[in-house]
Amino acid sequence: LDLTKNLSTSLAEHFHHGLLATRVRGRGRGAALVVGSLLALVPTPGRTEVGGATIVVHAVDGGGQAVSEASVSARCPLGPEWRTTTDPHGFAVITDIPTCPLTVEVGSTNGAGASCVDHGRRVSEGETILFRAAGLSLGEGPAACRLAVERVEVHLVARQDQAGLARDLPSSRNVWSHLETVEAAAILDRIDGAGLYLGTPGRFSMRGASWTQNTILLDGVDITDPGRGGVPLFDPDLGALASIDVTSALAPVERSAPGVTLALVPRAPSRSWQGTAQVDALSSGLQAEDAVGGEPSIARFGALADGSGTVTGPISDRVRVLLSGRIARVRRFERNDPAELESRILSLFGHLVHQPSDRHTLRLLASVQARRRPFAGRARFFGDPVTEQADSVGGQVAWTHVAESATWSASAGLWTGLFVPQTDGREPGRPIERLLDGPVPELVFPARSRRSSWTVATRLALRGSRLGGLWHTPRFGLALKGASATEQPGVEGPIPEMVDGLSARVWEYAWAGPDSRRQALDFVAYAADRLVLRDRLLVEGGLRLDATRGEADGAAGRISWVTVSPRVSARLRLGRISLIGGWGEYRHRLLLDHLAYGDPRGPHALVYRWSDSNEDGRFDAMERGPLVARVGPGAADGELVSIDPALRPPRTREFVAGVEARLGGGWIVGLTGFDRRERDLIESVNVGVPPSGYTVHFLPDPAGDIDGPQDDQLLPVYDRKPETFGLDRYLLTNPPGHTTLHQTIELRAEKAFGKRFFLLAGATASRTEMAGASRGFRVLENDQGLVGELFDNPNADTHARGRSFFDRAFTIKIAATWRAPGDWRAGIVARYQDGQPFSRVVVVPDLAQGPEAVPATPRGQIARGFALDEQGRYIVPSGHRFTFTVTVDARVEKGLRWGTRRLAFIAEGFNLLGLRSEVEENAVSGPSFRESTAFQPPRVVKLGLRLEF
Repeated sequence: LDLTKNLSTSLAEHFHHGLLATRVRGRGRGAALVVGSLLALVPTPGRTEVGGATIVVHAVDGGGQAVSEASVSARCPLGPEWRTTTDPHGFAVITDIPTCPLTVEVGSTNGAGASCVDHGRRVSEGETILFRAAGLSLGEGPAACRLAVERVEVHLVARQDQAGLARDLPSSRNVWSHLETVEAAAILDRIDGAGLYLGTPGRFSMRGASWTQNTILLDGVDITDPGRGGVPLFDPDLGALASIDVTSALAPVERSAPGVTLALVPRAPSRSWQGTAQVDALSSGLQAEDAVGGEPSIARFGALADGSGTVTGPISDRVRVLLSGRIARVRRFERNDPAELESRILSLFGHLVHQPSDRHTLRLLASVQARRRPFAGRARFFGDPVTEQADSVGGQVAWTHVAESATWSASAGLWTGLFVPQTDGREPGRPIERLLDGPVPELVFPARSRRSSWTVATRLALRGSRLGGLWHTPRFGLALKGASATEQPGVEGPIPEMVDGLSARVWEYAWAGPDSRRQALDFVAYAADRLVLRDRLLVEGGLRLDATRGEADGAAGRISWVTVSPRVSARLRLGRISLIGGWGEYRHRLLLDHLAYGDPRGPHALVYRWSDSNEDGRFDAMERGPLVARVGPGAADGELVSIDPALRPPRTREFVAGVEARLGGGWIVGLTGFDRRERDLIESVNVGVPPSGYTVHFLPDPAGDIDGPQDDQLLPVYDRKPETFGLDRYLLTNPPGHTTLHQTIELRAEKAFGKRFFLLAGATASRTEMAGASRGFRVLENDQGLVGELFDNPNADTHARGRSFFDRAFTIKIAATWRAPGDWRAGIVARYQDGQPFSRVVVVPDLAQGPEAVPATPRGQIARGFALDEQGRYIVPSGHRFTFTVTVDARVEKGLRWGTRRLAFIAEGFNLLGLRSEVEENAVSGPSFRESTAFQPPRVVKLGLRLEF
C-alpha cells in the first residue's frame, strides 16, 4: 500500500513538474511538437531492428542434387511471412528476421510434391542459421522431405541467452547480472549477489569501452539515460522480456556508440490466455555472518522480498496483450555502517500487438515505474541515509510492413525520468572522506533533475536478391533523436573534504539560475548490405552518418559534430573451421553532462582551505581558510568554464580477427582477438593555472619495493603557488595524447549434451591502458569516459595512465544447465577474475592548497613495464591489483504439474562456497598499505515460488 501511494504521488508530481517546465520554457512544448510532426510523416510508427537473423536454406533432392526454384518461407507467430525461391545451386537466403520462434517451410512454388517444415526454432539477432532440406521433390511423390539445422553461427561477437541459458541460471533479476553471468568478457562494477542493489543500475563494460558509452534499447528504441549515459532511465522488467541480445564488437551500422549495446526484446503476447506469478524472498537467517572482529563484507542483506507477475492473451483475433508487474523491496548494510539502506521498486509494463493483416504488425509498449533507493550523494548529510525517488514513464509505438520486395518499419518512443533526492529537513555539512567517498563533484551533481529522450526512426530492408553468384540484402535507415535534462539547484551549504582523515578543503557550491536545461539533437542516416555466398561466406559492410548538436540554455558555447563511420565484417567457413574478422569506426555519443561545462545556470563552487582547529570533525565558519580555487562546471560569469569551439568527437577504431572450430562430439570452440583504440577523448583543462602555477617538490619514495632499493623513486609533488589562488579557468577540449588502448584474446567453448545438459565456458586475457578521470580506483574515478580532475590538477596527472577499472587482465567463467527427468532444473555458474587495478597513493599534508593524495604508482601494471634513470633506478614502478575474486552461484528448480498449471519451487545460492575474497584494500602508503578493507558479500540463499497457468 505504501509503494502504491508513493507511485501515485510521485507520478502526479512528475507530470506536474513536467507540464510546469513546458509552460515556463516553451522548449519542452517545442520538442513535443517536433515529435508529433514527425509522427505524422509516417503512416504508423514502429520498430527498427538491427539486421536481425539470417537463414540460409540449401535444398537438395533424394540424390543430393540441388533443387532450384523451390519455395522457401519463414514466419514468426505474431509477425509477417517472408518468401523467396532457391537459386540454381539450391540456395535461398532470408535476412532481417527479428528475434522470435521461427517456422521455416520448404516446398514447391505450385504446391505439388512434399514440403518440409521446421517449427518454433528460436532465432536471435545476429545469427546465421543453415538449414538443409533433403529429399525435396517438386513433383508428385512420397513425402520424404526432411528439413534440419546443420549449424548455427553467430555473426556478432557477443550474444545473450545461449540455448536458453539465462532461464535456468542464478541471477539478480536484472539485465546486467544476466550479461555478467554468461559473457566472459563482461565486467560489472559490483557483486550483486541475489539483488543487493535493487533499483540502482549496474555499470558494466566489455572490451575496453567506457561504461558511459553503453546503450540500452527496448524494441529498437533508445532508453539510455542521456545525462551521463550507460544506464537505462528505468529498471527493465525481466518478466516482460523474451531475450537480451548483446553487441560489443563488429557492430552493424545501426549501432552507434562503441560500448555494449543491450537490445531488450519484449515478449510477444500469446494466442491463448496464460500467465505466471513468482515470489522470491530471503532474510538474514539465510545469510552467513561476517567473521567477528574481521574486516566487513562490502555489502550484505537485511532482507529481500520480490513479487512479480505476467498475464498475456488475445483480446480479439487480431489483438493480443501482455501485462507485467513487479513489486520488490531490499534492505542492505554496507561495510561496518549500522545504518540500513532500503530500496523499493514498483513497476507496470504493457505490450499490445495489433495485426490487421499477415503483412502488417502494430506494437504499443508502455511502462510506469516508481523507485526509492539510496541517494548517491548521501555522504554529505548527517543522520540516517538520504534516499532518492526515481520515477519513470514512457511509451513507444512500432509498425512493420512486409511486402513482396521489402520490409519497411518505423518507430517512435518517448521516455522520461524524474529524480528527486529526499533531502528536506536533512542537515548537510557532514565531512566527506575523499579516499572513500570519491571526488566532491560526484556527490553534488546528483541533484533534482528530469531527463528525457525521444526517438523517431524509419528503416527499409530490401528482400534478398541474386547478384551474380551472391545473395545480397541492402538496408537503409533514418532516425531523429532528441535528449534533454533539466536540473534544479541542489542543497546549498559547505562540503568539508578530508583526505585520509586530515582536514583539507571546504567546497561551497552555488547556482546562478533557478534551473539548468541542456538538450541535444541527433540526425542519423545509414546504409548497409549483407552479402552471402551459399553457405560459405557472409560479408557485411555499412556506412553511418551522425550529425549532432547540443547546447545549454544561455550558454555561449555549443557542440556540433558531423561524422561518417564505415564498418565491414566477414565470416568464412572452411569445413569445420570458420574465420571471423572485421574493422570499424565508432563515434562516441554526446553526453548531456558535457553540456554542463560553461552552463551559466550550472553549479559552480569556491574552494577554501579548511583547518579543523578544534578537531571535532565538523566544519565551523571560523575554520574557513583562504580561497584556493574556483571550479565549475557552471560558469555564471561566462568565463570560468568554456567549451573549445574546435572540440572533436571521441572516436574508437576496432580490429577483430578470430577462428571458430566445430570439433567432434558437438564441441564449438572459438578464439578471437580484439584491438581497440580510442582517440580525441574529452577532458577539462585548467588553462588558468597550468603546471607552471605550482612549485614542484620531489619526495623520496620506496616505489614498488619489489626487489630492494633499486626501484626507489623521487615522487613529484605539486605545491600550488598562493598567487595563483582563484585564477582557475577551464576549457573542455581534446587534450593531446588522451587516448586508450585495449587488446584482448578471448577463448570460448560450448557444448550441448543432448537436449538436457548445456555447458558454456569462456576465458579472456586482456589489457586496457588509459588515463582515469580522477584519482582513485572506483568506477566513477578510473574511467576514460568521465570528465574529472585529470589535467585540472597536476597531482592528478602523476602516474595517471594505467589499467582501467574494468581491466581484470584474466577472467574465467563457466556456466552449465541441466534439465533432468521429473521436471527438475539446475544451473551453476563459476566466475574467476583478477583483482581490480589500483594505485598506491602518498598523502602529502603540508601543501598550500591543503593535503592531497598523490599517486605513486600507475593503476595496475602498465604494458610498457618500467623505465630506468641514468643510475639504473626504476622511475616508473609497477602498479598493483587487489586479490583475485571467485564466486560460485547455483540454482535448483523443481516443478509439479496438474493439468495446464505448473508450480515450481526454487532455491538459489550465491557465493555458495562461502569464500571471502577481498574486493578492496587500503591504497595509502604506510604501515597499513594493502590491508584488506572489504570482502565480497557473504553466502546467501534465496527461496522462490513460481506458478505458471
